[in-house]
Amino acid sequence: MGTIKSYGIPARFGKSQLILIRHGQTDWNKRGLVMGATDVPLNAFGMEQARNVADVLQTLGISSIYSSSLQRCQQTAQYVSDKLGLPLQIVPGLRERGWGVLEGRPKAERRSSQKPEGSESDAAFHARIFETLDSINDGALPLLVTHSGVIRILLPGRFSSGAIVPHAQVIQFP
Repeated sequence: MGTIKSYGIPARFGKSQLILIRHGQTDWNKRGLVMGATDVPLNAFGMEQARNVADVLQTLGISSIYSSSLQRCQQTAQYVSDKLGLPLQIVPGLRERGWGVLEGRPKAERRSSQKPEGSESDAAFHARIFETLDSINDGALPLLVTHSGVIRILLPGRFSSGAIVPHAQVIQFP
């Protein structure tokens, strides 16, 4: 399948819309720690964010809901699923990049050019995300509840290095 050069996502999404949401806040987000593939739940504020974004999504005509397998995304997506009455589809390929030994450490210790021990390479992470998108068969308006790293890959023009991907807010593509 071809890709759109400006975003690098599968070409079929260039003719349709896609809604992205980063999970709600966790205690590790609040403390500035690298989460990666560590399965950290939402905190109370993150649950409130998830409830609020579910209300916003009621008006957009979402056709399906796909979530990362990590609980912070599943918890966010479950609020949306309950509110919209749509089934929640868990997609492990939407999970965050694994950062290996850096998980649980302050974000200041992470450098974009490094590949820490036990981490997922940039190439493997990108390939996983694109393969996952290719496997999502929805021609209408899918919602992906995922992570900042995934959203940065899909929308590099909007979230360049250092730009913060907001928690539990609607991000529309294109």
